Amino acid sequence: MKDLWERVYKYGENGLSEETVNEILDIIEKRMPLEVIKNSYGISFCPICKGSVWQNKDESNYCFRCGQKLIWV
Repeated sequence: MKDLWERVYKYGENGLSEETVNEILDIIEKRMPLEVIKNSYGISFCPICKGSVWQNKDESNYCFRCGQKLIWV
C-alpha cells in the first residue's frame, strides 16, 4: 500500500493538483476495509462516518453514507 501512495504522490509532483492527489488517496483509503462498530444493543455503525449500517452483512459491504468498505466479524 505504501508503494501505491508513493506512486500517487509522484504523479502529484508531475502535474496533478494537490486536490486531485488527495481525492485519489481518499478513494484508496475507503477501499481498505474497516470493521463495523457494534453498540450494546447490537446496532452496527460505520467506523468512519459513525452512521448506522444495515444489519445484514450480505447487503452491507460498504457504508451507504460515506462509501467506506466494511468488514463484518
